[in-house]
Parts: sequence; C-alpha cells; structure tokens
Amino acid sequence: MVGRTRNRSRVSLVLGLALVVGKPLPAQELSVGVRGGLNASYTLFEVEAQGREVRPGLLLGAVFAYPVRPWLALQAEALFSQKGWGGNAREGNMRVSYLEVPVLIRLQHSGKLQPHLLLGPTVGMEVGCSFDETPQTERIDCDHNLISVDRSSLDFGLMTGAGIGHRVGRGLLSLDALLDFGLRDMIHEPLPWGTQTNLALSLSISYTVKLGGERGEFQ
Repeated sequence: MVGRTRNRSRVSLVLGLALVVGKPLPAQELSVGVRGGLNASYTLFEVEAQGREVRPGLLLGAVFAYPVRPWLALQAEALFSQKGWGGNAREGNMRVSYLEVPVLIRLQHSGKLQPHLLLGPTVGMEVGCSFDETPQTERIDCDHNLISVDRSSLDFGLMTGAGIGHRVGRGLLSLDALLDFGLRDMIHEPLPWGTQTNLALSLSISYTVKLGGERGEFQ
C-alpha cells in the first residue's frame, strides 16, 4: 500500500512538471556561466554562546539555466562555498568548505532588466575542514587526532534569494543576494552546545551566456 502511494505521488509529480514545462525547448536554450561572491556564514547552535561571530568566506562556481517560460527557469549550480564560525575563544574558529549543488526555480520578469526570485533545495559535500583556537594560532585539519570528531560529510539545505539581471553583451549579468539554510546537524557526536547547522548569507555576481549565441528573453 505504501509503495503504491509513493508511486502515485511520483506519477503526479511527473505529470505536474510536464504540464508546467509543456513543449520541450531546444538545447540551444541552455545558458551557462560563472558565479563569484562572498559568504557571511554563521553556525546555528542549539545552545548559543557569547562571542561567536559571522565568518567571511568565498562563493565560486558555475551556473546552468534552462528557461521553461519567459517568466520561469530552472537553474542548477555547482559551487565552492566556505562556511563555519569564528570569534569564540572557548570553541575556537572553524572553517568548513563544501562543494554545493543547488537546484533552483527562478521566477523572473523578462526584459532588458530582469528582477528575479530564486528558491530550491541544495546538497553540499564537505571538501575541507580546518580549526584554530584564535586567528593567531596555527590552523589544523579537523581530522587531526587532537580534535577529530564524527562530522556529517553531506549537508542538505534550502536556498532562497533575490536579485536583478541586466543584459550585457551576449549574456546576462546578475547581482544576487542568497540565503542558504542548512537542515542537517554538522556533528554526529553529542556536544555541550547541542546541534549545529549551517547558515550563510551571500552577495554574488553571475554572468551567463546562452549556448548558440542567440539573444532571447533569458540569457
């Protein structure tokens, strides 16, 4: 019974997407580009402590966008994203880097200026982790035997944001503000401060160009 219900849900989802997408678009409608910007990251602890601060980090990667309607596009990205926390003398400073893949719905106003909204799930795979007690002390790897903890190698979350795009040359230049909510506890072991999840606010610029070089409503 449960299996049948799941299958019906999947069929309903596929049919719903088919109704939205409608007639398939040619491959030349795909736009590709790059994104670069900065994260202001913070780790949400179940038990907060004084002295924790926002930690800056990089946000770099590739953007792939496919228009469904003039007002709707599907946008997937492959990002290098630095997160973590800093500023507390007791817990120290932690930097966690992820290879992050958001799959977003982009609602937009078509035209030369394109204000837009972004929303969708994201999955991140840890590609680096380092720790230091203070900015002046030597940074060590999180897997060092002195501090090694059982961490989550994957982080699942939700990304939302807004921005504005402007046609420049053959492509679309966009300025975006993105908010990335982590939904998974970063540490498996019980800790004094309880669960901890990622939170990052980013400001970034992207530039995308349509494959085939033709101008359209979405670049």
